[in-house]
Amino acid sequence: MGKIIEIKNLSKWIEFHNKKFEKSILISKCYKWTRWQEDNSIHIFPCVCPTRNTECIFMETYYEVQKIHKLIQREQEYIEALEQYNKIKHNKNAVFEWVKNNEKLGVELLHFSSIIKIKIQQEPYELKQVGLAENELQYLLKFKEIFTEYYYSEEYENY
Repeated sequence: MGKIIEIKNLSKWIEFHNKKFEKSILISKCYKWTRWQEDNSIHIFPCVCPTRNTECIFMETYYEVQKIHKLIQREQEYIEALEQYNKIKHNKNAVFEWVKNNEKLGVELLHFSSIIKIKIQQEPYELKQVGLAENELQYLLKFKEIFTEYYYSEEYENY
């Protein structure tokens, strides 16, 4: 795995690299980033280029770090939801209501991971990985664990 980034440094990293990100969008041959910037879409489709250039790799890395940073900025919401869960965790119906009430918050974390994976090339398949300090993400990871356990359960599906 690549470098482990401390969460406290994410804001500085994003701010420091913002101009490079903007410039990379302008010179990139991959127009998905220009479209993303114009319409502020939430989803970026995966790159299908056989071998990616450095701007494209950088832009995807920046985008993924920025997405995680936005989640971390909402950490207090996850802490409060976990506190609510801890009060009702022994009551299955109350937990299902908790899942329903926190669905928007939970769905945002479904694809969240403490490891950012960026595809470098198709053949042979190569990834760049950047890890985030898991001890600094404990509330997000715990919320995700609890939420997904119930959200994908057959019982909740039939609730």
